[in-house]
Amino acid sequence: MDSLLRILSASVPLFLFLCVCIHYFRQNQKNVVALIPGPPSDSWIFGHMKHLLLPANYGDFEYTWQKEYGPVYRVKGCFGEDRLMLSDPLPLQHVLNTNFFTHGPALAQAISLAFDDKAVMASHGSRHKRLRAASQVGFTASAVRGYQPLFERVAFRLTEQLEKICALYPDGTPTDILPIIAEASLNSMSQALLSYSTEELGTDFVTNNAKVLSLAATHSPTQLLASAITSRLPPWFWRFVTQLPGVPSFDLIRNAKLFAKQVGWKAIREKLAAARMQEGVSESTESV
Repeated sequence: MDSLLRILSASVPLFLFLCVCIHYFRQNQKNVVALIPGPPSDSWIFGHMKHLLLPANYGDFEYTWQKEYGPVYRVKGCFGEDRLMLSDPLPLQHVLNTNFFTHGPALAQAISLAFDDKAVMASHGSRHKRLRAASQVGFTASAVRGYQPLFERVAFRLTEQLEKICALYPDGTPTDILPIIAEASLNSMSQALLSYSTEELGTDFVTNNAKVLSLAATHSPTQLLASAITSRLPPWFWRFVTQLPGVPSFDLIRNAKLFAKQVGWKAIREKLAAARMQEGVSESTESV
């Protein structure tokens, strides 16, 4: 009985791998993107993913390919998947503004894990268009001009932090600057969108956000393959798995959703309360 269970447990990953390979093969048989010129790939398993995500220096390959094949070219993903690279603003605008194109499997999975179904990032079609139109009030020319002093303050503080790091390591020792850049980005967005500083968001929120970003920024060949395989698993599987306790990455995702809901509803309550009290009615109702 034990040997049978071992055989079954060992065969499950192999079965999932074969299913993914068959899916990619059938999908690529009718893929129009395969007709677009692009650089040859020397690996069916990794495609160009290691060149794009694990280069010695950022841009080592894509800028060379862009010069050779133009602003629109094809690259290979894992298991022979065809992917389209765009640097021309006109086709890029068409892709972003039409319902014909949807998120790729890996991005769709990341959005599903990190956001609720009703979030702007997870919305499609008319719902996404309606939410995006409602948010445009925060991106008018006058609104953007109002953000400039905030961004300048954050940039000045970030520059001071970078200068201190340079003073500590005058010999040019490599230093991880992701934490301070992540904190500056979060501070800018939270103050511009919610009128909250990172201090008001709370230590737990900021710490969890930094861990999520660090997790997302970590790549390895094994993770590339895992992402390619798991991105094809059905949503119900991930809804079940992410609720399992004791997995640090899933704990971070659940905490991120919880903190986002808490901060979001707090901001809405405060804006509505200010509007009811006739204190900055226009600004409060627009930001809500």
